[in-house]
This record gives sequence, structure tokens and C-alpha cells, in this order.
Amino acid sequence: MATYRTFGKLDDVHVSDGDRGFQRMVGRVNPELLQAGNVYYSQNGRMDKDMCWRPRKGMAVFFKAQQIQTVETTLPFQLPANLNDSAVTGVYGTTSFVDLSTEQEYFAIAVNNRVIVQALDGSGANYNIAYPTSESVTAQVNMVMANDKLILFRDGDTAFEFNTDLDDNIPIQSISVSSGTATITTVSPHGLSNGDSVAIFNVTGLSGWGDGNYTVVTGSGSTFTVTTTASDIGATAQTGAIAVTNFFSLVPPSSGGFTNYTAISVDTDVNMDVSEGVCTVDATGHGRSTGDIVQVYASNHNELTVGDRYEIVVIDSDTYKFNANVPDGNNFVVTLGGKQPVSGGFIHMPDPPWGVYHEGRLIVPYRRSKTVGDNIDELVFSDIFDTNTYDPIINQLRFGSGSADKIIGVSPFISDRLLVFCQNSVHVVNGISGDLEDLTKFEVTREVGCVSRRSIVPVGNQVLWLSQQGIYSVSYGAELNLMSNSVPLSEPIEPWIRLINWENAYKSVGAYHDNRYFLAVPMGTSTTNNVILVYNFLNQGWESIDTMPDNFDIENIIPVRFRGRQELFVTNEVGGVHRYEFNVGTDSFSLGSGSNQNTFIEGKMVTRRYTFNTFDTKKFARATTVCETIDDAFAEFAPSFITSSSIVNSGTVKITANIKEPDKTIQLGKRENPSGYSIGNLETSEDEIIKSKIDSRGYGLQFVYETSNVKIRSAIVDAFILGRNTVNRE
Repeated sequence: MATYRTFGKLDDVHVSDGDRGFQRMVGRVNPELLQAGNVYYSQNGRMDKDMCWRPRKGMAVFFKAQQIQTVETTLPFQLPANLNDSAVTGVYGTTSFVDLSTEQEYFAIAVNNRVIVQALDGSGANYNIAYPTSESVTAQVNMVMANDKLILFRDGDTAFEFNTDLDDNIPIQSISVSSGTATITTVSPHGLSNGDSVAIFNVTGLSGWGDGNYTVVTGSGSTFTVTTTASDIGATAQTGAIAVTNFFSLVPPSSGGFTNYTAISVDTDVNMDVSEGVCTVDATGHGRSTGDIVQVYASNHNELTVGDRYEIVVIDSDTYKFNANVPDGNNFVVTLGGKQPVSGGFIHMPDPPWGVYHEGRLIVPYRRSKTVGDNIDELVFSDIFDTNTYDPIINQLRFGSGSADKIIGVSPFISDRLLVFCQNSVHVVNGISGDLEDLTKFEVTREVGCVSRRSIVPVGNQVLWLSQQGIYSVSYGAELNLMSNSVPLSEPIEPWIRLINWENAYKSVGAYHDNRYFLAVPMGTSTTNNVILVYNFLNQGWESIDTMPDNFDIENIIPVRFRGRQELFVTNEVGGVHRYEFNVGTDSFSLGSGSNQNTFIEGKMVTRRYTFNTFDTKKFARATTVCETIDDAFAEFAPSFITSSSIVNSGTVKITANIKEPDKTIQLGKRENPSGYSIGNLETSEDEIIKSKIDSRGYGLQFVYETSNVKIRSAIVDAFILGRNTVNRE
């Protein structure tokens, strides 16, 4: 459109406004007060470093949901017959963990009778991890990795522990089959007992055999038996292997939850010789093991200090050795024993609902009664690298005592600090890696608390969480001074925070991925998480309200390393696992029955209101939109799409102009296409400029863009300001 350098008294002034890039969403203030680059609403959108707005990529099914209470359990990979059963009656928790020996990551899905484990290297390897004999899961569980162990917490019941070294395989020497029973001999003792779970793989030459997970019928030494449908065969040499796949129960405390641990073994006034830093202790029948920690209770060696602790490195039945940087000598008299508790006595792990691993300690909530559901205001810390020894220091680790407060969750923080989130307050504990008697704690704030444990996410030097007043953060400054923000981080999206279903907000779950904080919440009347709020740290602002397909809930959000790169996965309450932000244009998801479902992403962006900084009426003349197709649309998946009536098809952007005073809505398009402009057959990532005639009067104008796979680079509106051509004829 032609422009003019000067205007006469009778001329309408031509003006142009718009955004040539988009950074963040601000929906709390009047849209005409927003700064350039801010949008009023972003649904299923992303604003990256190129400052374009684009629809988010959709999710893709990684493996299907469990078909609860149906004939079989359906997974996307081929399962052996003994795993494809009808015993699954519920999905109760999901997580990821790492086999430290191979650095391989796995997904774990806790169902009622086992944990199903799936490798994330694309190999399709899967395992059944059996619960201890006669044990099952019937309610929500939480799982956490502690060093090389996967701990499964059952609120009010004994926790389970599993050694995550899935690569610790034992080679098979031979297999024979007779009348449905396979007798397997391994090259070394396997340690299996009746009822244990074992994975058997790479077996060849047996008709009807299927690799997979089996239950041991009988087992001892280097031989065990399992039930099979394979044909009878004599003992046949094999090159396969087995992996023991069992949880075992951690030893629980005695009744009441706080009875003392087994008495500490003490070697009193025993002889010790020191040679080149190796201390040899004579203690007949000591019963200790390599790796045990001994503490000095008394010593006549001048440099062996009472209270020092050492790790045993060599043992036999009547002596043990440890290394100490002390002078040599013989016939010292010492008293050594296990670590002394700070409290009245050690306990085994209580029966907590969850735990957090930090600085070699497993930190769990602690109730001094066995009543599940009681408010918990106390924590206990495990011994370092020992997940089943705890020192319940009375009162030192109680929070909000006497104030009707309760602990919601904890989060590791800078160095050896721990943040403790209560319902109405936040606290910090210092000195996690040292002696428990040296722990210190102080209150950060009692102005806000926390409503959801799984919303707590550490990001660099700060931690984010969902409180009753919105989403808050706390951080350490340059001098490690703890600072909490008095204004919630969610202030720009306050209208959507108010829509959260607060009765079910405790189910919210967050994660950090790709410089973003993702928080799944139940919104509106939904009782499950149906919306994801996305905060972009690079843009320092909220980026999107991600909506989910109908009937799809979010049970967990899990960032994991997949095929060498960090990916984000979401799970639903029926056990489906999905790669998030993977498909261009569509969400592909599993609800537990039939084929995967597919729907277009309902991407929507509403700009700020353009008023040209004047209250005068304008004649809006033309809209200009610069857009671009998103590459690799539907490259990996080509499903039969289910198109929602509220969204336009792939390759199309629907542009609407909302005019204020007088209120009016105009569908914009190119030439004679009023319902939307199709990008058509553009090459990948090719730009297109859409110019649309508006020809309508009003005070202000907002653009609304709806698309599933078109990127919006800029939005411009041209107008004439009316009413400034009045001539005084007096």
C-alpha cells in the first residue's frame, strides 16, 4: 500500500502496526496494553529463538496402554506367550531408571502383579520384574532410583527394592524339555528360588520356545525349572543367558514404625596393628563384611580419633582391615563398632509414600504411627549409600510442628541442601552430605506452600512448584542467599491458574526439558491432568496452554535420554507411554483399546490488540501475515486422521480478525477464500505472504490464527485513523 510523507487537514492518516516476532504469552492484562512481541493467548504453541509462533509438535505412541481387565495386555512389541496374560487389573505408577553398568535407560510401569520394563534404545528389549512372593500392588505407588537400586514405595506397606543391573547376565550351559517342563543349567550358581522371576533370552534350536520372562518352579545351585510350551528335547547346549528379575522386600521396622534397629555390633578392647596405613584388627567371630563402616569408640593410638569412621577392605573370620593415614605400630588397643545413631537407635526403612535420593541418602517422610493418611511433618534420612538404615532424629527434622502444617514434598538443591515443601510453608535443610547431628534448617517462607509434590522441579539454581496462589520459584543468588519471589511466576497467566480444579491439583506433575518447565494440571471440571502449562526460560515467559485430546489424561511427565538425545515422554493412567513433541501436526495416542487414535493439533494464537495508541476510530484496510510450512509433516506416521470440527486441515491456516467497538468478527483469506487460506503445495519451510482485505471500522483489532502445522512469522495491520479531518469554518 502506498504511503505518504505528509497529510493535509482533510486526509485520513495512514498507520501500520503489528508484530514481527512473538516471545511470550501475557493473558492477565488488557490485550491493548501488551508490548510488541507479546501475545494474548497461545494454545498448543511454541515461540523459539527465531521469534516465530508455531504449533507444538504432537505426541506419538511409544508403546500402547495396558488393556485393563481384558483378555490380554497389549504392547507395541511382540511379547512371549507367558507375558501376554489377563492378570493386569491396574496401572499404578511410571518412572524411568538407568542401568549404571551400561548407562542404558529404561521405562518402568508398575501394574498390580509386576513392573513392566522397556528399554529405550530401540531394541525392544523388555523385562517382567516380579514382586516378592504373595505381594501385589493395588494403589498408587511411587518409584525412585537410589544409586544402583530402583525403590518402589507403597504408602503404608513395606517398600520393594530392585537391583537395576539388568546386564548382569548368567550364561546358560544347557536346556532340556520334558512334558512341559524346561530344565535349565547355568554355567555358575544363579541364586534363584521357587517363585522367582527370570528373563531367558537368545535360546536357539528349541521348537515352540519363546524368549522372555518366566517364573521359577524349582531352583537351586546351577539348575532351575520353568514351565514351557516347547517340544520335548534332551539336554542341548545353549549360548543364551538369564537375568534375575526380582524385587525384594526391604526389612520393615517393627510394629509402631519406630522400634530400634538390630543392636550395633561392637568389638571392645581388641588388638590392632598398623603397617603402611593398613590397620589390621583381631576380632574373633566379628561377623563383619567387606564394605562395612566401623566407627572408633576408643583408642590408645594418638592419631586414631574417636568418632572417625573407616571402610573395611579385607576380612577373614577373625580379622578385618581398613586403611587409615596414621603412624605404624603394633598392639594398639581399640574399641570399634558400627556407626552410632544420633537418635535413640537406627530403624529400617519405614513405610513411606515416596522418597527422594540426594547426596547418597534416601530421604523419606516419617510417621510415628501406622495410620496411613495422617499428616506427616517429619523426615528421616538414610545412612549414606544404605537405603535401609535410618536415624530418626526426634524434633530436629520436624517441620510446621504445632501449626497444622504437613510435608508435601522435598527437592534436592544447590550442593548438599534440601528444600522441604509443606502445605503452608517452605524450609531449607543444610548439610545433607555430612553428619546428621550437624544438620541445620530454617524457614524460607510461610506466605506460600505447596499443593503437589510432583510439581516440584529443580532448574539450575532455582526450584519451581505449584502453590495455592499459583506457580512460584525460589533461587540462590550469586552469594548463595536464598531468595523467594513474592509475585508468582504464573502472574501473566492468572486467568488460567484460576481455572485449575484445585480439589484435584495434588495430581499435578512437572518436568524440565528443552529449557522449558512443563506442568500438567487438571483444568475446568476435569479430575485428571488434561492441560500442560509451558514456561520458556530462554524467553522468560509463558509460552503455551497445551490441551490434550478428549479422554486423554496425563499421569506422568518423564524426561529421558532416548537414542542419545534428551526426549520428553508422557504417560496416561492406563499405562500408555508417548513421545511428546514428536509428530508434526498430529497427536497420536493410546487409550488402551483398539488402534492408536489420531487427531490434528488445535494450535491457536491470539495477538495483542492493535489500537495505534489512539482512541480514535480507524478504518482497517489490510492484514498481512507472513507464514511458513513446518518441515517433515507426518514424515514418520501416516495415520487416518480424525479431524475435529473446530480445527482446519493440515497445511492450512485460518485467520480471523476480531474488531472492537463496534464488535465484529471477520474471516480473512486470500481473494475469494473467506473460511481460511490453504498454503497448498509449498516446498518445505517456504515462506508465504498472505494479504487480506479487511475494509471495516473499529477501535482496535486482534488477529486469531488457527493451524496444526503452519508457522506464523509476523502479523501486520494497515489502517486509516478517522475523525482527524474536521475543519473549523468560523
